[in-house]
Amino acid sequence: MQSPCPRVLLVHDDELMWDFVVRVLEPEGYAVEVTTPANSVSRLEVGDINLVLLDLGWPESTGLDLCMRMRRLPAAAHVPIVALTDFPSETRDVLAFGIGPDEFLSKPFVMEDLLAVVARHCAAR
Repeated sequence: MQSPCPRVLLVHDDELMWDFVVRVLEPEGYAVEVTTPANSVSRLEVGDINLVLLDLGWPESTGLDLCMRMRRLPAAAHVPIVALTDFPSETRDVLAFGIGPDEFLSKPFVMEDLLAVVARHCAAR
């Protein structure tokens, strides 16, 4: 099945998560590219990414800081960002106020949740 939103950038440091996301999304027609926080902003500047799945828990920086940097990129201003988090919902709502993730997907999540979130943001484009 060809997706209307084929290019997904996964910014995550866990190989198990990489494998899971790729195994779920690629058969549905999505091209998944995995990157680190250090390379994610420059990767978004290219302008061919349709959706970002961004882990918020990083040892060297916060995913919320990275989200703010992504939102400032003219080439990526229209790109939906789904924050992957295990933060309690009350904390993430306060932290995210004004920063710009379009949605949160709480870890651990199942295949159906991931597909639904990706499809929803791709359909809205």
